[in-house]
Amino acid sequence: MPEKPKIAHIAPDEKFIDSAYRQFEEAVPSSNTVFVPTEERRFRYIKEAPARAISPYRFKDPFFTRSLKGYDLVVLHSLNKFNQEVIAHAPERTNFSWMGMGFDYYDIIFDDKRHFLMEDTLEIFEYCQNRQRDPKDSHSGLMDRVTQKNRKKSDLAKRVNYFAPVLKREHEIISDKLNSDKPEFVDWRYSLNSGFFEGIENHQTTTGNDILLGNSASFSNNHIEAFKLIESLSHSERRIICPLSYGNQCYAAWVMEDGRQRFGANFLPLRLFLPPEAYLEKISSCSNVIMNHIRQQAAGNISLMLFMGAKVFLHNRNPLYSFYKDLNLPIYSLDELSRDPALLDLELPREVTLRTRRVLRDQLGWRAAVQRTRNLIEKATGHRPLEHPDR
Repeated sequence: MPEKPKIAHIAPDEKFIDSAYRQFEEAVPSSNTVFVPTEERRFRYIKEAPARAISPYRFKDPFFTRSLKGYDLVVLHSLNKFNQEVIAHAPERTNFSWMGMGFDYYDIIFDDKRHFLMEDTLEIFEYCQNRQRDPKDSHSGLMDRVTQKNRKKSDLAKRVNYFAPVLKREHEIISDKLNSDKPEFVDWRYSLNSGFFEGIENHQTTTGNDILLGNSASFSNNHIEAFKLIESLSHSERRIICPLSYGNQCYAAWVMEDGRQRFGANFLPLRLFLPPEAYLEKISSCSNVIMNHIRQQAAGNISLMLFMGAKVFLHNRNPLYSFYKDLNLPIYSLDELSRDPALLDLELPREVTLRTRRVLRDQLGWRAAVQRTRNLIEKATGHRPLEHPDR
């Protein structure tokens, strides 16, 4: 075996990829090549990884797909349509590891995305579907015309060797759905970036009593139902900060209009993608976080806000609710909040926040992330990365 493995990453232009690249480079320096399928001239979110832009239809190029056999490991960042086609066209025995993001495997667990939408949000979803197609959907339509439509995602997933979901329990569910031992579970996750926890130490804890609501303009946030809950709980002047920088534009417009009608100037939508420091400044006044997802989503935002001393309210059907409760972190259900609105004004003791920070560092800190990456590489390639001081 060569001294260092060759690792290919096929990734979307998303904000997690820089951190993932740093994790792998920390484990095996100068061993990672990142390919990004895109028609854009510049990446929007990837800033640090030396990624190579490739055509969104490059999977049809046999030279490209055959070249993947020359890598010891091919890391698929999500099982999006491009990566599904890569699996379908790649040579047998290509060594794939699938890094799950949540949205990319919930359609295997559930047949219909409407399962995650509440009544009001479902009406908006159907309106937006009829009124316009999301830009990503039009690209998907073209993609469908150049792919084999009868190809099943679940069958392709069985060709993957390793799978790292957000939560281990999700691997068990996927295995049951696939009725297969493949892909094998690996304990890996996207880290909050190197130095993240140290960086927000400067902010200490949250400084106000505002509410951070949702994480994006995706329908699964169920914003309208959350608006109604907040209206029923509080008539104070607390602000509602609502990130809407990515997702469905039709839905984002609806959420903004509804939020402004209900809360006026106290509703503050975040429409632009912000650098980490600017984002922290915007949300540092939020001692309360309401996430109305039924499916697992927004783990990064939740961990960030817990670290900053916020109280987090989740739907009790969200798998993250039990995950964080098992860690004994300050997580509450939305039902609890509905019964006891005074929770919005509860100030967490300093010792609770300090313990929360210790737990999150152990779970999500840089050292833990790099060690998980080393373990993955050793398991998937047989190469044992050398230990060296963490950055």
